[in-house]
Amino acid sequence: TIRLVYGPRMHTESAGHLLLKHNRRSSAAAAAAVKATGSGQAAAVHANVQQWTRLLGRDRQKGSLRLYLDPADISAWEQWQNGSLYGFTINPLILEKDNVPCTLSAIKGLMAAAWRLQAKELHVQSWGTTAAAMEANALKILEMDPDLITIKLPCTPEGLKAATALMAASEDVSVTVTGVYTLHQVLMAAAIGADYAAPYLGRMADQFLLPGLDPNKSAAARMHDAIEAVSSMQKAVNAARSSMRILVASIRHAEQMANLAAKGCDTFTFSPAIMEQLCCVPATLQAAADFEAAAERMRR
Repeated sequence: TIRLVYGPRMHTESAGHLLLKHNRRSSAAAAAAVKATGSGQAAAVHANVQQWTRLLGRDRQKGSLRLYLDPADISAWEQWQNGSLYGFTINPLILEKDNVPCTLSAIKGLMAAAWRLQAKELHVQSWGTTAAAMEANALKILEMDPDLITIKLPCTPEGLKAATALMAASEDVSVTVTGVYTLHQVLMAAAIGADYAAPYLGRMADQFLLPGLDPNKSAAARMHDAIEAVSSMQKAVNAARSSMRILVASIRHAEQMANLAAKGCDTFTFSPAIMEQLCCVPATLQAAADFEAAAERMRR
């Protein structure tokens, strides 16, 4: 069953949003929403739930694929949210790069934009040098919108402690263990029950952190090894029968995503430059221009 409770924070979009987030269909959901609201709001919620429920059929065609954009630039979100993005991911370095303060008020603004752009998740990294500090900041972030937020924490002793404490406090908390470079870190993330583990593909190739990686190898050869290492992470998760997702980050080219997708990876976060590669293949753009030119000629 799905519970839709109308409160001051919840708006008509939220009802359908929850249906999509949990990927369930229920005609009773609309009735529950209507019953929980006043007559004026009931019709709006009812119509919205029906609209989102219809979209669930389309969601099934997307399979398990989840794509995220990783700047903190709302204009980039608006430019590239064409229906393919499951959500957005941010961390303090990304905030700094995009001149967004690492404050609760700034994150609240990003949350509002994520909702408006129909994101199902916004991954936000907590901060602090101790588990207690990371947990405290994470709770403040979650308090603003627990339905939308996935908390990111580093794969360090303190980060894993904070993640475990958050998940113990509420089974509804979603956690990404980030800053992953090795297979054994993925095992640790799965062992605590994290929802995601985020390996940094490009940095893995750059920093020679793979076992047996020869620094004299070419960049292409090192990237090949990094892709194979991430593929092994996915295989290990599958072998452990864990539902944790490998959220591949630090992607340098769209073809790396395609390669990993063929090896079983289905969750990626990437920059606007990668999104442009995905959407703007020159041959396809030329074909589209040719189609338009033909249509224009035939209208004369």
